[in-house]
Amino acid sequence: MNAVFPVGHLLGQRLPDEHHVVRVGWEHRALTADEFGLWVLAHGTRANGRGEWTAGNVVELAAAAGIDGPAVLAAAADKGVVVWVADALAFTEAHRLHPLKTGLGNTPEEPDRFRLGHPGVEPASEVSASAFELWQWAQLAPSLRHIGEIRTKVAAGLGAASTAERVAADLLADVRELLMSGCAYMDLARAGS
Repeated sequence: MNAVFPVGHLLGQRLPDEHHVVRVGWEHRALTADEFGLWVLAHGTRANGRGEWTAGNVVELAAAAGIDGPAVLAAAADKGVVVWVADALAFTEAHRLHPLKTGLGNTPEEPDRFRLGHPGVEPASEVSASAFELWQWAQLAPSLRHIGEIRTKVAAGLGAASTAERVAADLLADVRELLMSGCAYMDLARAGS
C-alpha cells in the first residue's frame, strides 16, 4: 500500500517566525509554509472520496502549487506529520482518530448519510454510516486497531466473514472520508494500547 496519511492536530501559525504548529502526541512540530501545505494536501480531496490517497497524488498537487513535492514530503515524514502506510494493520495499531466538528444527524431523504459540522451553518461534510460510527466512537479507543477488532467481532456475529486486513482497509477508507473534510484528525495511539 502506497497510501499516505497526515498525522497531528493543527494549532495554527506562530508569529513572528511564521511557522505552522501541528501537535503530534505530546509534541509540537514546527512546519515551514511548504511542509504545512503538503500536510494539508495529505488529507486528500473530496474528488478522491474514500479511495486510496498516495504519495503520488500529494506530490502531483504539490507541484501544481509550486512546492517541491518529493523533498517536502520527505521532510514532513521526517517530522512525523505525514506517514506512509506499508501495513494497514501496523498503522491502525500505532494511530488513533480524534473527532472534530459536531454531529448534525441524518435526514429522511438520506438516512444512511450523516452530517457533521457546526449547528446553524451548512454541514462541513456528509459521511457514510460506517464513517459516522467511527467518528462517534473513535475517541474512546486507544487505537484504530481496537476499533477494527470490534468491527471484526460484529461482522462475525452477523455471520459475515471478514479478515483483519479487510477490516483495516475499510477502516482507513472511513478515516480518509473524515480527514478530507476536516471532521477528524489522526494522532498517535495511546501508550500501552
